[in-house]
Amino acid sequence: MAMAMLERNPAVFGDMEMFALILAAASHDVQHPGVDNKFLVRTEEDIAIRFNDRSVLENHHAQIGWGLIKDSGVADHFRGVDFRMLRQLYIDLVIETDPSTNFDFTRRNVTLDRVVHTLEWDSVDGALAVFKQSQVEKTVASTRFTLLALVVKLADLSNPFRPRCVSEVYAECIMREFFKQGDRELVYDHAVILPPHQ
Repeated sequence: MAMAMLERNPAVFGDMEMFALILAAASHDVQHPGVDNKFLVRTEEDIAIRFNDRSVLENHHAQIGWGLIKDSGVADHFRGVDFRMLRQLYIDLVIETDPSTNFDFTRRNVTLDRVVHTLEWDSVDGALAVFKQSQVEKTVASTRFTLLALVVKLADLSNPFRPRCVSEVYAECIMREFFKQGDRELVYDHAVILPPHQ
């Protein structure tokens, strides 16, 4: 749905939003340790403590990713409010890739389809004029972020849609990570969430 809206309304996102989207999609898993958030919290890893057990990996990815962005100078032309907006949008989009937020994301956005149709009507015949301007602005801003977050979530989970020869390589890597985490859970004597390698 997000891609369909982008195709029908290519100017729906501004340059800053598109830039944040590209940066977040490219770096949302940077320096991933191969275990999940629950494991890091249960084993009281330093990274979990640093981020107070909340979206541990996603906070780490955002921190490391932003450091790389800053060091590269790629965002140097943004200043003041624009810089802060870009950074906040980038962080929010990376945090949205936390799998534990997927059900809440879906619950919050049950009416997204209705809102998208409303936005499309607005571009055709001005139907949004019947709503209060503040409601329109809030709905549009919320919907825009939701669509950006949806695109990053889909990019995060897109491996099965790649060509089979590529998808299988990534799937094997992910399975190795799952088995290694299962092995480590046995060592830590925690309830095994993922199966150990056999």
